[in-house]
Amino acid sequence: AFLTGDFSDLLTSQYGNIQLYNPNGGNAGYSTATPYANDQIPVVSPVAKFLAAHSSVYPAPNRQVAPGAGDYLNYQGPEKGYTVNDQGDVKVDYVINQKNTLSGRYSIGDAYDFSQTVLPVQFPTQNDYPFQSLVLNYIHTFTPALVNELRAGVSRNVINSGIPTDPSGVFGDKGNSLVGVAMANQPYAGFSQMAFTGNESNLGTTALVTQVRENNFYYADNLTWQKGHHALKFGAQILRYQQNYYYAGNSGAMGSFSYDGQYTENANVPYAYGYSFADFVLDDSYSINIGGVSGYFGQRQYRDAFFAQDDWRVFPNLTINLGVRYGYDQPLYEVNNKQVSVNISNPNAITINGLEFAGKDGNSRALVNPFYGGVMPRIGFAWKTSNRFVLRGGFGITDAMEGTGTNRRMTQNYPYQSSFSAASLSATGTANGTAGFSVENGFSFGPGAAGTPLENYTNFNLWDPHIKPAMVEQFNLAWQYMISSNWTAQVGYVGQLGKHLMVPNEVNQWSSNAPWLYLLNGNESYDQWNYDCTGTYFTPSPSCGLTGNYGNLQETTSNAVSNYNALQASLIHLPTHGLSYRFNYTWSRSMSNNAGFYGPPNVTLNGSFFQDSTNPMGDYGPSGFDTRNAFNGYWSYQLPFGRGQRFGSNMPRALDEAAGGWKISGSVIMYSGFPITIESGENYNVNSWGAHSQHFRPMHIKDQNINNWFGDDPSALPCTTFDSNGDGNIADNGSCAYGMESYNYFGNTMNGSERAPGYRQVDLSAMKIFHITDRNTLELRGDAFNALNIVSYGAPDSWLGDYNPNATNGHGTFGTVSSSNSSPRIMQISMHYRF
Repeated sequence: AFLTGDFSDLLTSQYGNIQLYNPNGGNAGYSTATPYANDQIPVVSPVAKFLAAHSSVYPAPNRQVAPGAGDYLNYQGPEKGYTVNDQGDVKVDYVINQKNTLSGRYSIGDAYDFSQTVLPVQFPTQNDYPFQSLVLNYIHTFTPALVNELRAGVSRNVINSGIPTDPSGVFGDKGNSLVGVAMANQPYAGFSQMAFTGNESNLGTTALVTQVRENNFYYADNLTWQKGHHALKFGAQILRYQQNYYYAGNSGAMGSFSYDGQYTENANVPYAYGYSFADFVLDDSYSINIGGVSGYFGQRQYRDAFFAQDDWRVFPNLTINLGVRYGYDQPLYEVNNKQVSVNISNPNAITINGLEFAGKDGNSRALVNPFYGGVMPRIGFAWKTSNRFVLRGGFGITDAMEGTGTNRRMTQNYPYQSSFSAASLSATGTANGTAGFSVENGFSFGPGAAGTPLENYTNFNLWDPHIKPAMVEQFNLAWQYMISSNWTAQVGYVGQLGKHLMVPNEVNQWSSNAPWLYLLNGNESYDQWNYDCTGTYFTPSPSCGLTGNYGNLQETTSNAVSNYNALQASLIHLPTHGLSYRFNYTWSRSMSNNAGFYGPPNVTLNGSFFQDSTNPMGDYGPSGFDTRNAFNGYWSYQLPFGRGQRFGSNMPRALDEAAGGWKISGSVIMYSGFPITIESGENYNVNSWGAHSQHFRPMHIKDQNINNWFGDDPSALPCTTFDSNGDGNIADNGSCAYGMESYNYFGNTMNGSERAPGYRQVDLSAMKIFHITDRNTLELRGDAFNALNIVSYGAPDSWLGDYNPNATNGHGTFGTVSSSNSSPRIMQISMHYRF
């Protein structure tokens, strides 16, 4: 019915009584919008017309939905797919003579998959990852005290990821022309994505494709020299990276049209939000996004290092380790100089004239300065103060040039590879909105498009020319005490400081929300909002002359920090009478001002960008790895029954096959909850990424449960009272702990201010060995993972926008735990034959 323009079902309680409004001339108007009679709207979108005429690719509903759910999950069907991973290895060891040994290994493999989705118009992706590698190792013994080891290797990895397929055979690479979306030279199968914020599943594909052809060459040599009380080691390594790649960008090579209901709403009527699928039928998208299509980029780099080390036995009870490593990571360059950076030395004059092209006008090929300060000293000692007591300590520095993801590289810039976006503005209580985007016009914006200059729509990446590898300082001091001949205990301090950690930063960020304040005054023009860079009406964003007020200019820099401090304790029981175990406890604290490009899973933290680009330490707080208390251990017990054991050592073999050779073991993992950041919508609209909420006071948690993790204390309920200024900001009611970000300033909530549930798991195993002959055994083994079937819960919903005081539970989904981090009990039985 929706595809034919009949949205009358929206007027029922099943959907919440949604009245649709006519946008009148393509503008989402607050003053001119009129209601559609009985929610009957004209069908304008050619995509909607195509789907209505082809039920074979977009079938009618086949499932009754839950009361009040509208059309949510009203169609079901089978999915199918497979994953294959084949690998083969050949290894050869050859002793040439007493002084020369040669070994080699060749590996080849391929991992690939296939899937078919419920709807033919969702275009499942296919992935393929073939690889090959060859490794050679040559050892030459000059003398028993002087040995040299030479290693060399080469590997080739291929990635074909996210390539859309069309199992139906209906669309192929002509899908867009078939459904009416304007796109010349469609690069992949399917058609461009139609994305909805409502109940309906997205249609089409963005074609978020990644293709990589990578060769790595590795050479290394180590020389070991035993000289008196010194064990000397010297070495060098050379790594050569050759990577050819294509990445479509986060918007995908096919792009997307997004619908949110703003073109069927009335901004002057409370809760008249419209309906996203109705906007789709009307052919009014509020935003369009698309990545670029190009050939492969070829990036190259050497990574070289040298080291020297001396293990010096100063006295029989004192050994000192002294060493130093020097590393140099050559800045990445592109073989054809297809890289572009942006000169931001003058933040108030960033324009297209400030583009810096690799290898031109005195610019280096990498557009990044080399860093030659990779000196990494190492020092350590082990001091045996008595027959039972040992003191150990050490300090060292390790460097690492971190990865950032292909989408942050300077190859992904205009004119070589670009991503473009355009967004309309919704109507408010004082101003009309802008017209929506139609699929017939396709992605007709970006460089060269009439009336849409480059600076209005583009996104640019740059790297800080002075970027440095991460330098991590590690230090420890530990005491180990022998309680008895088979028991030892260890207590130690472990610390780590991370400097020059790599992060992205949004350069095009206002210092204050001038456009929003201008809008609140009721005299704002939308052309000014989007495009004006003159400063006539308000101060434009820093890179308005290049990206437009709402484009992105994102700098990769190395100004994040981290620190870790821990007290670690271990109790170790060496195998005695068949029993051995080790238990470890850690009390620690880990802090950082950034989650990093690839944060830990199952952790709810702010994003990789600093909230305030000018205040990196404003995001300082517990890191995603901060588990204050952690306990783990394992134990193993050989039952003392059977031949060769304490009991029944001479029992008949037949009886031994039943009663002897049993072994049981287990392990335990327990740690306290990961940090949670109470998040908010980005009300302070200054091109910020990952807004913090407002923090008023500590949250007092009581009566905590998975349905209400933050409890029912008044401080656990988000602030919802507006202040008296009429500016839409949330006020402190005297008891609440958090509120939505202000429209006038950044949120001040610390990263990781609350805690998610902890984790518990116990695994158990039992094993029986059958002796067929003295040299042939059969092992029967049973394992139970999460043997006690303990549920370890995931993080609760910490998004303030999900708080709903009118919900049945009094808080909506805010504070609700809806996932688990543990698997259910899994049991397996295996047999192993050894000969």
